[in-house]
Amino acid sequence: MIDGTYKGGKTFWVRIHIGGPLEVHKQTCREFCLKNTVCVTISPTLYIYNGAEETGAIVELIQYPRFPAKEEAIWALAESLGEMLLSRGFQRSYLLQSPEQTVWRGGGEPSESWPQTTSTKTPNNPSPPTQKEATSSSTRNKDKNTPDSDLTSLVPII
Repeated sequence: MIDGTYKGGKTFWVRIHIGGPLEVHKQTCREFCLKNTVCVTISPTLYIYNGAEETGAIVELIQYPRFPAKEEAIWALAESLGEMLLSRGFQRSYLLQSPEQTVWRGGGEPSESWPQTTSTKTPNNPSPPTQKEATSSSTRNKDKNTPDSDLTSLVPII
């Protein structure tokens, strides 16, 4: 057991869910933490959505009882870091999640300064189906062993 002072407080956290390159996100977090005197955790993750998958990260800011902060301040820091991760990782959106709310932040189409990618459609790497193709395919393949819910209507959060 550690001798010393114990501090407690209300549990609060904000998670940032974002796709993109983990190493870029880690470096961005290092810079942000130095400038803002905060500590974050970062975990690699894999997002799977309609017709595709993408690597990314979950970055978390917590209420740290040794250096307490108001929930609004933690949320504001997460927003600021989310925007920095979005820009540095060349992403189009991210998600903020706390125990009380979830907010998606998106910029739609990439700006002209973002790198443009070309399709790499091959037999081993097909392009994801369009919503129409996915829906018609799922309708064609339905049988009595298929669940009634149609998962093709789900939209990726990232």
